[in-house]
Amino acid sequence: IIGVDIPKTGKLLRELMHMGQFIQSHSLHFFHLASPDLLLGFDADPKIRNVFGIIDKNPELALMAVKLRKFGQEIIEILGRKKIHPIFAVPGGVNGALSVEGRDKILREVEYVINSAKRAIEIAKDWIEKNKELVE
Repeated sequence: IIGVDIPKTGKLLRELMHMGQFIQSHSLHFFHLASPDLLLGFDADPKIRNVFGIIDKNPELALMAVKLRKFGQEIIEILGRKKIHPIFAVPGGVNGALSVEGRDKILREVEYVINSAKRAIEIAKDWIEKNKELVE
């Protein structure tokens, strides 16, 4: 719109920020909002069909969900200096660099996050396989 070419590094940092938002948003939706219905059952008592029910039934999964969402929020904070309403993407690029410390913090968690995402995909596939009549 304004005729500015964004430098490659700026595009990549914007994409990283977007991926942080994607990770936190999708982990919130899948683990905190959808999984109580999917994992505890649509007919489960509403008193337990919530995130606390997931914690009771599968504390390891609940912890993974929190860590996954936290990772996305941390990417946003590392780049935008705050988790909510970061100020980072500006016309022409970004307004800051990724620090070495921030990069290293992200890299330390990447393997865990990838494995967690794969686990979430396995959970979804297993649920779909067991509930084909609901998804066809």
